[in-house]
Amino acid sequence: MESSPTELVCLTSAFDEGVSAGQSVTMTVVINDLTVANDLSVSMMGDVKSGISLTPASASPVLKTKIAIGLQSDFPYTLAKEDFTVNATSSTNSTYIKYMNVVEVDDATKTITTMFGGAHSGAYYISIRHREFGLVGTNPGGSRLTLDVSASVTSVTPKTASIYGGTLLTITGTNFGKEITDNPVQISYLGAVGSLDCFLLSTSATEIKCRLDDRKTIEDGKTGTVVVFLKTSEEATCESGLCHNFAHTNVLPAVTAAEAVFDDATSAWQVKVTGTGFTGDANSLELYVGQALQTTSSVSETEALFTVTDATDLSLAGMKLYFDIGIPEGHSTIDAGLTLTPKLVSLSPSSGSVGGTLVTATVPGVGAGT
Repeated sequence: MESSPTELVCLTSAFDEGVSAGQSVTMTVVINDLTVANDLSVSMMGDVKSGISLTPASASPVLKTKIAIGLQSDFPYTLAKEDFTVNATSSTNSTYIKYMNVVEVDDATKTITTMFGGAHSGAYYISIRHREFGLVGTNPGGSRLTLDVSASVTSVTPKTASIYGGTLLTITGTNFGKEITDNPVQISYLGAVGSLDCFLLSTSATEIKCRLDDRKTIEDGKTGTVVVFLKTSEEATCESGLCHNFAHTNVLPAVTAAEAVFDDATSAWQVKVTGTGFTGDANSLELYVGQALQTTSSVSETEALFTVTDATDLSLAGMKLYFDIGIPEGHSTIDAGLTLTPKLVSLSPSSGSVGGTLVTATVPGVGAGT
């Protein structure tokens, strides 16, 4: 509300739906508890214009989200962002209101785009006010224009993991963040104390991939709950309890030996891992040297071959082998690492000038840091 010695400017609340188009409503002006005599009246417009759509209709409780609001195509004013005020009011608490900044408009499509800054999870009714038109209707087709503020988990795969960790989890859902710091993931057993972290490898609005911490050994048969945090303030809801009963098992592939072998056909070093009960395939079985993923060449029930394609040293220290279930039995054999022997495969050119020639030697096993 604004005032001067000669003028009052105020915003009215929405008129009762019983007030009909064209009806004249008498105004009452009260200043300092004194009613000011006047013969002012306001006539109701004969036409109501509405906001008819929200895109998207759902937003994260903790992340900024652009929400586009579509108006009726015959809205009678040229759109200007400074003319609009938009807010979202909790459906369960009318005093909890989140204001939505109008960041752009498109008059050709009669669309206003707002920035929603997040709120407690729940349903929120949208309110739109135009400087000249007044309140814009938000009950298209008789249902209120409502923004769903939530994040949810719709699937967790797999639901069983190695007691040694290292399992790659794929979590699908809605309104996840786009930064790996947006949605920390844990397996909770008794609340936060003793929880097992799942370190994010990638994330999008609908999918998270994370790997269970392999620095702890969990008791066989122990079960927990998969928890996806929204930043650190809330947890994503989980449909039909599907996040519960996440289990750890000691029924695992077993590694009995690992050795470095040279493949003459490809002139490349390989890591040969033997054992029993191997599962997965060349797409799911992964060998890392440090942080570098090597190429899985073949997998059988008793043997896996990995071509060393990214190593910085003769020593393959810090090796990690991940099956689809996670870290296997006998993982200490892999943890110990291996050492490669440089192999001179070729020289190019094979002859040169007495004055000096640039020679390229192909020596698998040297490593970029040797």
